[in-house]
Amino acid sequence: MLKKSGVVKGATTRTKKYATVHRDDIFDLAYNVYYSPYVAKRPSAPHLDTRLRLVLCHATGVQKEYWEPIIERWFADPAIGGIVSEIYAYDNYSHGDSGLLNRHKVGNESNWLDNSRDLVAFCHGLGLSSRNGSPLVAIGHSLGGSTCLYAAVLDPGLFTSIVAIEPVAYDGSISNPKKAKDPLRLLHYMKSSLKDEFSSREDWLNYFEKESMYAPFDLRVKSALRDTLVYQEDGKYKVKTPTWAHVQSYIGSRHSIRAIYNGLLNIGIPTLHIVGGSARWNHPDTGKAISHALGEVGELIVVPKVGHMLVAENPVETADSVKSFLVKSRKHWIDNEGCLDPATGKVSSSKDYDSLFIPDPEFFEHDTLGQKVEAHRNSIGHALDLAVKGDASHLPGPDILRQAIDLANAKAKL
Repeated sequence: MLKKSGVVKGATTRTKKYATVHRDDIFDLAYNVYYSPYVAKRPSAPHLDTRLRLVLCHATGVQKEYWEPIIERWFADPAIGGIVSEIYAYDNYSHGDSGLLNRHKVGNESNWLDNSRDLVAFCHGLGLSSRNGSPLVAIGHSLGGSTCLYAAVLDPGLFTSIVAIEPVAYDGSISNPKKAKDPLRLLHYMKSSLKDEFSSREDWLNYFEKESMYAPFDLRVKSALRDTLVYQEDGKYKVKTPTWAHVQSYIGSRHSIRAIYNGLLNIGIPTLHIVGGSARWNHPDTGKAISHALGEVGELIVVPKVGHMLVAENPVETADSVKSFLVKSRKHWIDNEGCLDPATGKVSSSKDYDSLFIPDPEFFEHDTLGQKVEAHRNSIGHALDLAVKGDASHLPGPDILRQAIDLANAKAKL
């Protein structure tokens, strides 16, 4: 599996005053990008590539590598590997490699809404957006699921669809304060059970395999995490995500769950909500509450006999539960946001999308929108001319085409 790593900047502002050590600190976000082993049927410009790009957001206490068994299973299936071009997985600002990069920047306040701001900044920093003409799907687990949901509220056009796996986006206190979790008992348990420093590799492996939160994980996930969770310093093995980062993350959720849940009402893209049939971490009414808030854009799947950490404990079941939604997401994007067929002036269907025209190569050599319009007119001249003469608001299409039509209309009025 071809993989590359990189670093991109997070959000430039934080919700909490003391979220960073210095006010002008900006967190670094370490990421891996995994490339599909399947070659596209024909050369395609980035903004006309109909394959999906995925962005993965992890849960508290783990890091980007725990997605790798799921990614491998997706790429092993031609039905998915053939429609996905790239998969990006990054570490939350206080976790994993991001946590190491930011260890002298992270303050003592946390708010989960900032994780969503980081996700938006991450995508923008890498030029990932459904506005670019290629579908982009956000997939998150627990903390990461909430991150994806609220990011879609902050930037409604960023994603094509969302997969939220056991998202922490509903608290019983929203409807009944008596049903809220006791945060002090949770934090006491974490402080007493988590370890983040070990005298030797043997000491670390013994803890990892027998005592840690990672012990129940699937063997494939443990293989991906065993050596990537720790680093060596001063002759010791230290966990990249220390105990305080776990604790701070959970505290941060208390300040944001209500806002995340209320934001669900503003999500207008297909959203798959996956619940573990045996999960007990979230409030028992979470599935019903989130489905009610999402309305017609929401789809709920209950995966039997799996718990809250299904991504790590049941990667096969998790990967398979998402497959059909990914296929539907691509079809939905093509049918609703696809490119105009130059012969008919209509949006092509998902069945014949791959046979659409290839624009003149000169189109991609121009930098300014005005130049692109002039070059592009030769390819879709008939459809564009019709749009300029009439009302183009009803014509869906890539963002660049909408801009081209708007600019052409503006020129016509001069």
